[in-house]
Amino acid sequence: MRDIQPYTFEGAKQQWAKPPVDNVGYLNSEDLLAKPDKELKDLIAVFEHNRFDLAGWRNYQDKWRTLLGFGSITGKTIMDFGCGVGLESLLYTQQGNKVFAVDISPVNLKLAQHVAGVHGVMLEGAALCSDNAPYFPTPLFPIDVFHANGVLHHTPRFREILLRVCDVLSSDGWIQLMLYSDKGWEWATGNMPKPRTKAMGHPDFDRFVTAFDGVGFYADWFSEDKINWLVGDFLELVSFDYVTRSIEKGWQDLYSIVKLRPR
Repeated sequence: MRDIQPYTFEGAKQQWAKPPVDNVGYLNSEDLLAKPDKELKDLIAVFEHNRFDLAGWRNYQDKWRTLLGFGSITGKTIMDFGCGVGLESLLYTQQGNKVFAVDISPVNLKLAQHVAGVHGVMLEGAALCSDNAPYFPTPLFPIDVFHANGVLHHTPRFREILLRVCDVLSSDGWIQLMLYSDKGWEWATGNMPKPRTKAMGHPDFDRFVTAFDGVGFYADWFSEDKINWLVGDFLELVSFDYVTRSIEKGWQDLYSIVKLRPR
């Protein structure tokens, strides 16, 4: 049993300076920055393969890749909120988008910019999250897509952040998120979550976090009903899709991919 501590912004900032990498673990961004360019490029190729391999459990039926627009979104201005190692910032940039990377960790931002650079492209900009309102800096331009993959289920400011996003979206912009699902909670804990409740404070919270990430002091699950309850007054839920499946391990639908637009 881990020692569960209260969520703090500074604590989260330290924890996510070692961002998760699919099928690899939690890698120190400072260490990645220090690697030779060729070695770093090879690692990024491994990260991309692990995330989008059709034979893997994450990208079952290619849903993860297609629902988040990898291979299809182009000509857009994208905010990659919680960019981590910078893989998805890189991929969107390579697809002809302008990408504004945002992260809680300054070293992650340096890494994301460096990853783009060693691949011969540049990010539009990068900025550090703040613990003060409005939580993230306003870009110097409207954004078409607010992208947060595996990020907003780790902050108690889900509603606050999405309210702020509406201020910077273009007129036809949208929000796309990857979130832990209600079925993910059921898989991790063995019980169905009670509707419209938070994972934090539940007796099975530690089992839930350990099953997914094993780090961090805040996480939550989401369903269609819960999202509508939390933000339905100002956001329209355009789509809610469960993703992931492992036939070998016998579980599925641990995550959801969500698309929202301002009302």
